[in-house]
Amino acid sequence: MEHPFYSLSKKPETSIRRYEHNGNWLQIVPSVKGLATIYDKDILISCISQLMEKLKRNEGWARGCGLPAMICWSTRIGERRKRTNALCEAMDPLAGTRITTNIRTDD
Repeated sequence: MEHPFYSLSKKPETSIRRYEHNGNWLQIVPSVKGLATIYDKDILISCISQLMEKLKRNEGWARGCGLPAMICWSTRIGERRKRTNALCEAMDPLAGTRITTNIRTDD
């Protein structure tokens, strides 16, 4: 990926990333707890999968989605006893990372 959305480091990265090309720009602003990591990407994929499944069943968009604690095992978040807390802590950088751009698609 030419412009990474996720941090590859396990240490919090708090610097703003800005990419520009031919007058277009993309800016990624991390939360105070750091940029979402590549490990957080699994949580995002799980949420998107749930939303797409609801669309396939013609249930429409949900305001949110639930994350089963089992995702901790599949994404290897935290140690056995601390997995639920680790999942909550992993949500902070993911929810706090903001992506803005001036790129337009279609109309």
